[in-house]
Amino acid sequence: MKQFYKKLSIFFTVVILLFTSCSKDETTKEEPASYSLLSSETLPGEVVEIKTSKENKEQEIEVLLDGKPVKAYANGGYSYVFMTPVLPSGNYDIILPSNKDNVTLKIKIGNYVAITQPEEVINEFINNRDESFEEIKKMGTTPETLLLIDQVKQEWEFQYSKVSEADKLQLAYILQKNTINPDWFSAPSEYPENYYNKSTIFALDAGEKLVTTAKEFVTAETVCLASIPALVGTGRLFIAAPNFVTGAIFVATFTVFIVSREVAINKAKQVGNLKGVAEAVSDLSNKTGDLVLVKDVDTDVSLKVNFRNLKEADLNIQPDITKAFNGEKKFAEEDGKIKKLYDQAIQFTQKLKGLFVNHTATIGKTPERSMTLAVLDKDIIVKGSGNADVKISTTLNGEVRKIKATSTSTKDIDFTLKIAYKRAVDGVEIVKDIPCVLKASATLLGTWELESFENGIPVGQYRYSYSNTCKSIATIYSTTLKKTFVFTENTYSINQRDGYIDYNYIIDYSNCSIEKDYPDLVGEVDAAENGTYVFDGKTFSYTVEKSGFKWAYEITFISANKIKMGGDVYVRK
Repeated sequence: MKQFYKKLSIFFTVVILLFTSCSKDETTKEEPASYSLLSSETLPGEVVEIKTSKENKEQEIEVLLDGKPVKAYANGGYSYVFMTPVLPSGNYDIILPSNKDNVTLKIKIGNYVAITQPEEVINEFINNRDESFEEIKKMGTTPETLLLIDQVKQEWEFQYSKVSEADKLQLAYILQKNTINPDWFSAPSEYPENYYNKSTIFALDAGEKLVTTAKEFVTAETVCLASIPALVGTGRLFIAAPNFVTGAIFVATFTVFIVSREVAINKAKQVGNLKGVAEAVSDLSNKTGDLVLVKDVDTDVSLKVNFRNLKEADLNIQPDITKAFNGEKKFAEEDGKIKKLYDQAIQFTQKLKGLFVNHTATIGKTPERSMTLAVLDKDIIVKGSGNADVKISTTLNGEVRKIKATSTSTKDIDFTLKIAYKRAVDGVEIVKDIPCVLKASATLLGTWELESFENGIPVGQYRYSYSNTCKSIATIYSTTLKKTFVFTENTYSINQRDGYIDYNYIIDYSNCSIEKDYPDLVGEVDAAENGTYVFDGKTFSYTVEKSGFKWAYEITFISANKIKMGGDVYVRK
C-alpha cells in the first residue's frame, strides 16, 4: 500500500512540472517590436527617424518609400535614420522589411519650393558662409573658434568635391531650409512693431541699452537653438553612415549652427559686460563743494550716476533680462550636447578635427565693472529741500533741467537737496542728498572767464566773416582766444585776446569776384577796458572809464557761477 502512494505522488509531481513548464513557455513568447516615427512630416533632404521598441540587430535596413528602396541606418540602439529623397509633396507609406513584421508607417512630405538650379542654392550658401566667417573674425572670437571655422571650410571642400550631381539636389534642399543670414551680426530687424516701444524712462538710457541687448541675445539664442534639430539629425546620420553626401550635409548644418552660435555668444558677452544697472547718484552739476544756488534764479543742473554690470542677484530685475539669464543657461546646456555629437562626428571627418569648447554662462558671472555717466535731464527727479525754509521748483526746458530755490529769508541758507534717478531697468529710484547753499542775492563779484561766444562758439574756435556786399566771399577768419571779466563791488575790468587771419584781397564788387589777392595777414590782438557798473540782479549797466560810453546788458544766471551776457557765456573761477 505504501508503495502505491509513493508511485502516485511521483506521478502527480511529474504532471505538475510538465504543466508549469508549458505555462512558462506560453507566457515567455516574444512580442513583436513596435515602430513609430519621431516626426510624421518631412521635407526633401531632412532626416527621418524610425523609433523601435526593441534594440537594433542590424546596422542598416532597407525600407520602401514610394515603392523605392531607401537605406536606413542604425542610430544608437533603438532607432534607424534615413534621408528623405526628393519626392513630390503628399502622403506616403514607409514599409519596413519582412523581418520587421512588414510594418507600414505613414509619413507626409510637406509643401516646398522646387529647386531647379541646385548650384545656385549651394553657391549662395557658400557666399553667406564666407561673409559670416569674416564677420566672426571682425567681432572677435576665441583661437579655437578661428581654427574651427577654417577647418569647416576645408572639410566642406573635401566632402563636397566628391558629391555626385544627383546628390547635389538633395544637398540643395537641405541648404534651402538651413540658411545663414549675415544680418544676424547686426541688431535683428524682424522684431514686431511694439518691440522697441519706449516708456518715458527708457529713451537713450544706459539701462535701455542693457535691456535692448538682452532682447537681442534672446533672439540670437532662439535662432541658434532652432538650428540644432537639423544638426542633430544630419550628425546622427553621418555617424551612422559616413559618406561624402552625409558628410557634406553634416558640415553644412554644423556651419549654420556655428555661425548662429557665435552671434549668440557675442550678444551674451555684451549683456554680461554692459554697465546698465544704476547703483548710485555720483554728482550734481560737477560741483567741487556745496552746490551754490541763487535765490529766485533758475539754475541748469546735470546729474551723474554710477552704473554697473549684471550680478547673479539681478536674475529677476527685469523680464527681458530674466529671459536672457534663463536663455543662456539653456543655451549652454544644448551647446554641451552638441559638443558630444561633434566629438563623435569628427572621428569620421578628414579636415575638421579642432577643439569644440562648449559655452559657459557669462551673464551675471562677469567680473564686476562700473562707470559714471551723465544721464538725460528728463530723468533727473528733484524731490525737494531738506530745509522747510527753502522751497524748490523745477522745470524741463526742452532737454535742460532747471531748478529754482526760493525763501523768505534775507540770509544765505545751508540746506540739502534731495535728488533721485529712476533707473530704466526696473524703475527703482536711486536717491541722494546734495549739500547746497542758497545765496540770498545774485552777485557778480569775482573773476569770470569766457566759455563761448556768439551763442555757442567755443573759445578758440575760428569762424568766417563775410563781405557785407558779396555774401559768398569770406574776408576774415577769426576767434576770441581769451576774455576775462573781473568785478569788484562797483568796478569792472576786461582783458581780451583775439586771433585772426585777414585774407587781404581786393574785391570787385560789380561781379563779386576777387580782383587781386595779397598774402594773408595772420596775428593776434589784445584789448583792455575798465569802468564802473551797477547790477540790480538782472541788468548789468556800465560806464567805460576812458570814453564815458554807457551801455547795458541783461544777465541770465545759468547757475550761481555761470552767466549769459548777450550771446556770450562766462564761468566764475
